[in-house]
Amino acid sequence: MKVNCNGKSMTLAESATVADLIAELNPQSDTLAVAVNHTIIPQPDWANHGLRSDDNVDVFTLVAGG
Repeated sequence: MKVNCNGKSMTLAESATVADLIAELNPQSDTLAVAVNHTIIPQPDWANHGLRSDDNVDVFTLVAGG
């Protein structure tokens, strides 16, 4: 299936979850936030949150500062 991740098309397995997408991107997942179709998905739910074709996924890097 195809999803849009940060504005770019990606092809994933039909059974892909948010966790699968993050593994494909290979960043440090402890510093990320993920929204699917404008809804934030809590990190503990990534492995259970299935993606669907044409979902819009935004992956954000968290930055601390003041």
